[in-house]
Amino acid sequence: MSQPIEIIVVSHGWVVVGVVVDDGRESREMLLGHAYSIDHWGTTEGLAQLCHEGPRKETRLRSMVPHDSQLKINREHVKFCMPCDPEKWSKKLGAK
Repeated sequence: MSQPIEIIVVSHGWVVVGVVVDDGRESREMLLGHAYSIDHWGTTEGLAQLCHEGPRKETRLRSMVPHDSQLKINREHVKFCMPCDPEKWSKKLGAK
């Protein structure tokens, strides 16, 4: 996979994961393909564990948009981004 997968913490308590199509540095609008909200982490070591190990049995993901669409996030609302291991996430996200 050439595009990175990241967990993004957004203002107002949203935590999402997806394929970064545009990081929003120039457009001010981040675009995520195959985007899911992470409603329950299901980890013992926080979000970093999800980045390295991928979703766990206890992790709850909810689709944010149809998979042929992209989630748009105003870059001003992004608190931080965490790169994920694409081998651990690609299959779950349905990304190729």
